[in-house]
Amino acid sequence: MKSRLRLALALAVSVTALGWTAEAFAYPQYIAKGYTSCGSCHYSPTGGGLPNSYGHLAVSATFPDEMAFGGVERLRELLAKQDVTGRGADGAPELHFDAGLDSRLLLLTVPREMGASPSPVLIPMLVEVGGVMAYGAGFAYATITPQPSTGAPQNRSYRAVSREHWLQYKVSEAQALRAGRMVLPFGLRIADHSQPTREDFGFNKYDQRYALAWELAAEDFLVSAAVFAGSELTTVDEWGGAATFTYLLPSRLAIGASLLGSEAVASTRLAASVFARWRIWDSAYALAEVAGQQRSAKAGGARMVEAATLLRVGYFLMESLDAYGQLGGRTIADAYETTKLRYMLGLDWKALPWVELSPAYVFEEDVEGGPSHQALGQLHVFW
Repeated sequence: MKSRLRLALALAVSVTALGWTAEAFAYPQYIAKGYTSCGSCHYSPTGGGLPNSYGHLAVSATFPDEMAFGGVERLRELLAKQDVTGRGADGAPELHFDAGLDSRLLLLTVPREMGASPSPVLIPMLVEVGGVMAYGAGFAYATITPQPSTGAPQNRSYRAVSREHWLQYKVSEAQALRAGRMVLPFGLRIADHSQPTREDFGFNKYDQRYALAWELAAEDFLVSAAVFAGSELTTVDEWGGAATFTYLLPSRLAIGASLLGSEAVASTRLAASVFARWRIWDSAYALAEVAGQQRSAKAGGARMVEAATLLRVGYFLMESLDAYGQLGGRTIADAYETTKLRYMLGLDWKALPWVELSPAYVFEEDVEGGPSHQALGQLHVFW
């Protein structure tokens, strides 16, 4: 097993380095449709969150007209998104606003009790509503969701939290400043629970930071940089900076690099990532990332060096149906027992313009926990 783990990790790193050094709700696989920038379809320049009016139309367009049936077109008209730009047709400032929904439900088959046979369990991964408002060069964005407490499911309580809330000022058509609670610009963003380089590096769905960010979107490159001061206003648990530079070859390729440095009360952290999104040919695509980080304790000098990698290859069988295979791995220096690999085979199907079904099969090799496998399904409703 040890040799298989090392071989698969080496394969993923090698393919990434050789093939692409020559590049949440987020869909980086839309590189296969010619989208090289996340900000094309999302209000957030770093991707994820509510889709803007263009993003909603882009997703709706994946639902073939020939598959339309009674009521769908009327629903499309009813659920059409507003164009929130802050300016009217004549370019004068104008008040615009809109609201939306992002909901993800996960279906697993797991034993409910020790020694029991597996049975289906429906888990609400995220139920979030959000709103946007714009006037001239000013823009406001906010979301709210119930966040569960930790512990056994029967003892959990919920509290309302806002994962993201920020104000933005557009300095020009290409530049913007943002301030508030947001996702930091780091690495390749796909569903966090399926990507080791995000979940193991501390970028889970509730891990946003209060930051001041600057974004520059040119024709052939993107720059996003932020200084941050913790995940809560009342407690500065970690502070530092992060930046990502992405080179764009329109409709074909996006290759980028990220750096993050931070300091907490008891430790420091330095992380880096190299990632790529590539439209190979026709509707085939590849996503890849290699990342590493070092955490150092201020007292005693202890260090933890971690590396993670991701490789995903997919093909859009139809405009609305993406089939993919994915390999991800994580290892910690001098702690081989923590090494793990995750293999995935799955589908992302836009059953309706605002409904996505995502069945997948996951096989994991964990040195400490042993091999395991899981069939799962996800229902994603977004508007």
